[in-house]
Amino acid sequence: PDVLHALAILFAQTGNSAESLTLVRQALELHPQHPAFLNTLGNLYLRAGKINDSIDTFKQAINAAPTAAAAYVNLGNAYRKAGDTDKAIDEYTHAITHNKKHIDAHYNLALCFIEKEAWDLAIHELKAALLYSPKHPAAHGQIAQVFLQVGNYDKAIIHFKKRLQMQ
Repeated sequence: PDVLHALAILFAQTGNSAESLTLVRQALELHPQHPAFLNTLGNLYLRAGKINDSIDTFKQAINAAPTAAAAYVNLGNAYRKAGDTDKAIDEYTHAITHNKKHIDAHYNLALCFIEKEAWDLAIHELKAALLYSPKHPAAHGQIAQVFLQVGNYDKAIIHFKKRLQMQ
């Protein structure tokens, strides 16, 4: 099943979602509660726009591995894509509870706070993302935008410059 899963990921990365879906389903037939396989299936559903299927699948992944932060991040991504920012915030927060260094959880949580114009919370999460990944170009770009929004031009300039250096 690990080889099936590896092939499924490879096919997904090369744009062959149909073959990827077939392979990950075969892997799940052998191990129906395997969290990594469920996460891959959920991500395939999400890419295909099957948001409800992705949400259900990520919930299964969480039930299979309740402390795996990645499944909470993925579920948060699905809720965000569905337009439910509050549920996305809850899931990203759960991810951070299980792994305080999960960069994607901090970054995506910050994006939710930006949507809500909760600037201080967005800055806090972007700083956390940058603490654990100092060369995260998107985080530098987002925090620069937030600092610009709140009128902290000196910090905005610093982060815009860092973002430019990473291109």
